[in-house]
Amino acid sequence: MGRDHHLGLLTTGKGFLDSANKLNDGPQWMAASLSVYYLYCHGMELTIKSFIYLDTKNDKELRGIGHDLEAAWNRALKLGVKKIYPEDQELQECIYMINPMYNTKELNYYFPGYKKGLPAIGNLSNACNNLYKALDQHYRELKKKT
Repeated sequence: MGRDHHLGLLTTGKGFLDSANKLNDGPQWMAASLSVYYLYCHGMELTIKSFIYLDTKNDKELRGIGHDLEAAWNRALKLGVKKIYPEDQELQECIYMINPMYNTKELNYYFPGYKKGLPAIGNLSNACNNLYKALDQHYRELKKKT
């Protein structure tokens, strides 16, 4: 991967977030279709991985994390993401709630039964979009310094 691979990950994540935002334009705050949840989660995954890659430059580490949002977030915390995104409580709560379904592909495919444990879609949307904005601003400031 190249020197600016973190920007590619962030940009790709933004595409998923933008798609989720467009599909989530209704009056709902509490729930949305599983595809919208998936789009937010995948956008969040790529956004968090962009921060990890910026620090580590390690493709194997990203692959090792897989789609585990909790593992990715914990790694980002160890790398100091709170300095850039200190208001992380909403994001952490969303991750802990939705990760069991996202990590096991239950948002990707049909699994019968009620899906309990989904965060309110408004909370997930806010958390994902705010994380993206914080990292995007951080990367822009880094770019100005070089």
